Amino acid sequence: MKRFLKTFSASIVATLTLVPFVSGIAFAASASLSLSPSASSVVNGSSVTVSIYENSGSEPVNAVQANFSYSASLLQFVSINNAAAFPVAAQSTGGSGSVAIARAAYTPVTGSQLVASVSFKAIASSGTATLSFTGG
Repeated sequence: MKRFLKTFSASIVATLTLVPFVSGIAFAASASLSLSPSASSVVNGSSVTVSIYENSGSEPVNAVQANFSYSASLLQFVSINNAAAFPVAAQSTGGSGSVAIARAAYTPVTGSQLVASVSFKAIASSGTATLSFTGG
């Protein structure tokens, strides 16, 4: 599949590059948030999914708030998908350049856990879309 994507991307002149703003990792107590993949290239009209992870190390957590912005001229918000570690969806909004996700767990979890996945559709022929964590 990767070989096909590399060949396919190479044959398309205009691509959209998705680059999460990694240095904007958010911290709460000793926990951190991150986005994966760290970079991706997609063609206009294609979908890309970004996963939000929290890492609390050995500190138990039972709630996560993840807010981030994106370029609405390059990406169109499609959906937010839940993850098993945080099954309670308290907030799931997206569109117009921002995403807000609040999740909770009945039993606290530790370590690196998938919080949710966000799907976007590329709506521009070229450009670099940066995802940046925001406050809130």
